[in-house]
Amino acid sequence: MVSALSWGSVGIQGGVSFANASTPADMSSASQTGMLAGVNVNFGLAQLLSFQPELMFAQRRASLVNAGGLKLTGKYNSIELPALARVSFGEGIRPYLFAGPVAILNVSNEYVVEGAGAKESITFKPRTVDFAADFGVGLELGAFFTNLRYSLGLLDYDESH
Repeated sequence: MVSALSWGSVGIQGGVSFANASTPADMSSASQTGMLAGVNVNFGLAQLLSFQPELMFAQRRASLVNAGGLKLTGKYNSIELPALARVSFGEGIRPYLFAGPVAILNVSNEYVVEGAGAKESITFKPRTVDFAADFGVGLELGAFFTNLRYSLGLLDYDESH
């Protein structure tokens, strides 16, 4: 029997972020760890299907190094609004799959350039509003849950070109 939209659960979530950047051929990228924190609400749509909107604060960090040793470290803070469809399996310990679009509001950014006495100008204008697609797997055990997710950026983060 399929029931109408039912109130599910409210969750608090936190975790770590490992960001990576696409780079030109003359640069390499290294991930740095950031923090994630937020809340979610899970609404049951059918026996195994639910809708899970979230409100998240995310820190993204990445370092770029060119062949001459010039290093650029970027730090971004954003508010993210994922709208996820979730399919759960089983009773008690419940594995689940999820996917959906994410609207991102970039609230701050900082760039640090380091080099061997070199001074270079950087033309970079980050987007204020960005979009991504999240997908992943999770495990729910009573009131607790854990998940692994991948967030695929859908736009070029640099608006300067």
